[in-house]
Amino acid sequence: MADTLHNLNVRWRNKVLCLVSDDEEITAEDEAASAYHARSLRRGDVEHLKDLEADILVAPLLALERGHNILNEADEAAIATIYFLARPHPHPEDLHLAVNAVNDWVVRAVTGSDFATLVQGKPTVEEGAEECRRLTRSYWYQVLARSMAWSRLDDDVREQVTWDMLVLLWQVIGRLVRGGVPARVVFVDAAFAPNRGAVPARPDTPESSLLHSVLAVLYPYFDGGTTTAEEQFIVRALYAPLRSMLTRLLAAVPAHP
Repeated sequence: MADTLHNLNVRWRNKVLCLVSDDEEITAEDEAASAYHARSLRRGDVEHLKDLEADILVAPLLALERGHNILNEADEAAIATIYFLARPHPHPEDLHLAVNAVNDWVVRAVTGSDFATLVQGKPTVEEGAEECRRLTRSYWYQVLARSMAWSRLDDDVREQVTWDMLVLLWQVIGRLVRGGVPARVVFVDAAFAPNRGAVPARPDTPESSLLHSVLAVLYPYFDGGTTTAEEQFIVRALYAPLRSMLTRLLAAVPAHP
């Protein structure tokens, strides 16, 4: 992508940077201007973006998630616009979501009555603990076996995936608003809201669209009244701007005459 942009327009020549891992071997030629290739920039050096006379930074989503502030000389965000070229989705071999799912299942069991009922139903605490381990292991294998295709996610899994993607997207967008400056966010991939991009366009739902699913998981903390006051305070403080942005963005698609 970086090389394509580098060669696409003369005004972008030598103005495009490709962010690479700190562990990746790059030569002096990779960091210098080239007739055919965009310059490379190590992730650990991204905070020096303001010194590199670049207009475009091409980067993997996770590389910008956290860890570095990308500022200009005025200590404000050096990046004004972000284009999400592909809808983020958990990698099939990434165990992060599975671990979160099991942790969530255990926490719900402990805070609810399931765990106490399980332990009290056994002759000894040891046997209760063994049964808990057996059920947890069984749930772990169920989680690993499930399909991660968005259209096949059940409601509980979709909610977990949505929270992971919500946090990821918002942390990256947060890079653009340092210093209280305005930011422009563009969701390029039609997979973000596939029905909206269909011909003719039709309404999306949380089942079809990640962006609509984000609004759905945030709803109880703003309008649903099903969460605690503490939870509402935290979620509203963190995600009220994101919810406002998506609410405007996802306004109903005008009907075609």
